[in-house]
Amino acid sequence: MYSFVAFCITQNQDMKIINPLIRKEGEINLMTASKAKIKLISSNKIHIIHKADILYLSADSNYCKVVLKSGKKILCSQTLKSVQEKLKSPHFFRCHQSYVFNMNYLESVCSTMSELHLIDGTIVPISRSNRAELKSLLKIWFD
Repeated sequence: MYSFVAFCITQNQDMKIINPLIRKEGEINLMTASKAKIKLISSNKIHIIHKADILYLSADSNYCKVVLKSGKKILCSQTLKSVQEKLKSPHFFRCHQSYVFNMNYLESVCSTMSELHLIDGTIVPISRSNRAELKSLLKIWFD
């Protein structure tokens, strides 16, 4: 069974129809693909990025800095909490009041569980209240 899905992009008040997407049942659909992305709002742009490309998030008052694995940094006009809620993924863990990191890019954890190191060399602090939860998550993920 085939279904046709057409989607539009608004550009200068005009609606332009992009090529219809033809898919078979059982293949990835448009809704599944869109769940793998997140919309981030900065001062002059709306960024659509893949969740898997996010290395970590850090809070900066009512703003959130999103760091991608490519090294690109996006300053969003959203709070860390609101961006974290959009992610809705077990791959992201809030290890500190000001940090959320992607478990897929974890390189090492300090033996005292006070900080962790990501693959790009970033050192992220771990709060005392989150150490036990992170330790149990690490056992689930890596045992």
